[in-house]
Amino acid sequence: MEETSFAERFSIFAGFNLIFFPFFYFWLTEAIFGKTIGKFFTRTHVINLTDRKLNFIDCLFRTIIRFTILDVFTILLKSGRIPWHDSFTHTRVVTDDYLRDEFV
Repeated sequence: MEETSFAERFSIFAGFNLIFFPFFYFWLTEAIFGKTIGKFFTRTHVINLTDRKLNFIDCLFRTIIRFTILDVFTILLKSGRIPWHDSFTHTRVVTDDYLRDEFV
């Protein structure tokens, strides 16, 4: 049986991480915190259209759609500029001020 070299094992590991780390990053940070690290800096939050916190299934579906190649083009081509990962999952990104004003 032929052994794989370090470079081959590393490239498999790197390829795995290039796909799965971003997927789990978006899914879990939005499901747990309602925002990614970038949304902490921009002071925005992801909500669904009924103004309730997203659950794990909502975030999973949102992340799966985000990873399709066509999702990138929807921002450029749609008149409302709402990407597919928001329109199909009935979610929106709102400012933290919006959440504070609505729920105080």
